[in-house]
Amino acid sequence: MVHIANRKAKITSLDENTEYFDLNEKVASLEGEKHFLLRTVEKLEASGNNLRVELEAKKREIGGLKQKLVELMIKHREWKREKDLLYMVKNELAKRTREEMLSTVSELENKLEIQEK
Repeated sequence: MVHIANRKAKITSLDENTEYFDLNEKVASLEGEKHFLLRTVEKLEASGNNLRVELEAKKREIGGLKQKLVELMIKHREWKREKDLLYMVKNELAKRTREEMLSTVSELENKLEIQEK
């Protein structure tokens, strides 16, 4: 019976050692997974920071483009006003020139009539 008791003790000891090694392996595996996940989180945070920086840069770029668009719209309105004004001046000059020419023609016709009499 001592022999059987020794065998049982050895088996129990082996089972305990096996459980101990299994637990150590699980702990080591979980620690490795933990480190992997931490590195992954760090990489994601870094890429998230980069994306935030890029997003802020794009927002500034869009703001600058909006400002340029507003400036161009103002310049376009000013140009349109100038164009309309020049068109009015041109038409007025053409009208005056036509009236002056008609007046001159009338004067010349009157002078001609007087000379013909």
